Amino acid sequence: VLAGWPDAAAVPHLMTLAKAEDNTRHHVLAVRGLARLAARQADQPADLEMLAEIMSLAQRAEEQRVVLGVLAGAATVDALLKG
Repeated sequence: VLAGWPDAAAVPHLMTLAKAEDNTRHHVLAVRGLARLAARQADQPADLEMLAEIMSLAQRAEEQRVVLGVLAGAATVDALLKG
């Protein structure tokens, strides 16, 4: 449910789950949810600092690809430097 939350209110909880190493499924869902919330929206640019933190938490190649996909959609020079 948190991974599909519609706004940034879930970010602190998702960060806690992404940092926990005791449940892989929760970790993966948290990373995906965080990446989605950090992505560029119609009314806001991508949160590059949060994406950099999420990338550092990504443990598997699949998770890293999700973050890189969001960075690709950011369409800024800073996104290239973060990736």
